[in-house]
Amino acid sequence: MNISEVERLGRSVRYNFYDIFKTVQARPQGGLSIKVRRDRPAETRQSGIYVWHHPHWGYFYVGIAAADNFTERWNKHIQKLLDQCTSAQQMANWQSFAQKFAAAGYGIDDLKDITLRFYPRPNPNSPTFKQELSDIETRIVRAINPMCNREYDPARPSATRIPPTRPITESSGYSLQGSFTHDLTTSKVWLMQELARIQPRMGTVYVLGSWFGNISLYMHLLPLLKTSKIINVERDRNMLAQSRRMLAHIGADNVEHMLADANDLDYRQLGPDGVVINTSLTDMPGRAWFDNIPVGTTVVMQARDHDPGRQFHSTQDILDRYPLTNVEYQGKIELRDPETEYNRFMVIGTK
Repeated sequence: MNISEVERLGRSVRYNFYDIFKTVQARPQGGLSIKVRRDRPAETRQSGIYVWHHPHWGYFYVGIAAADNFTERWNKHIQKLLDQCTSAQQMANWQSFAQKFAAAGYGIDDLKDITLRFYPRPNPNSPTFKQELSDIETRIVRAINPMCNREYDPARPSATRIPPTRPITESSGYSLQGSFTHDLTTSKVWLMQELARIQPRMGTVYVLGSWFGNISLYMHLLPLLKTSKIINVERDRNMLAQSRRMLAHIGADNVEHMLADANDLDYRQLGPDGVVINTSLTDMPGRAWFDNIPVGTTVVMQARDHDPGRQFHSTQDILDRYPLTNVEYQGKIELRDPETEYNRFMVIGTK
């Protein structure tokens, strides 16, 4: 539905989420760290009407900013959407949507796909201005019936869509279903087989960007490796919660679930014979995760080509960026994800 057909609002501007926000990260102690861009568009300091949209979910919220509180309000909407409210009060409709969002495999990494459409409405210094904006908001909400607004009526047609599961794209693993595609399963079994030849007994293992905990699942079900403890490090609270439930169900009692950014780790639990595994090189920004690993630690790294993230085309590309003092294994396998053929590269060695 075109909102302009509902209300003649005049000029509008459309932003991608990260045109406004610099970063949104999960804090290890809970809650979110949300930073606004200093160079954000000037309109974000104006009053007006705004609409949130996601390509899979459609329009899901309409709101107003009657003063220069545009980004402050959006900050609270992010907390509500991810159901991690600290400075915001969670509302019933937002929470219902947040639960559906998470259940379908969506989370913090999907903020990048949200677009924010804003209709600037200058304040004429009228005492009735806020009420006028609110009346416009009410008419739009009645017409498109977005799920996060408190006036949402589930009995009426809505511009909000509910996809049953996250569509599997070429990166495969952002939904629970997608994390078990044949190519991703093959790559993790390959990792365990090669690591078992080099270091079959390990102390503490850090798995960075652990998603749904698949590596620790396979380590439990396919005991090629012996490890005293596995620490799944993931910044998406919903993925980590699903991992915790899945691993508890199979009785994997040596797994710790750590809500953290890998670049903030100090590896204090590593100890002798510890291992750090990172199969998400194409998706992980920064290099502090590598720089902070103690010298002498075994490191396992995987990357792939034909990926929209960081580009890797060989094992040498991995070693050029993350040099090891001793390389025990390097190789590649040819795989196919749901959309394309690609090569996955792996390096195992000592930092």
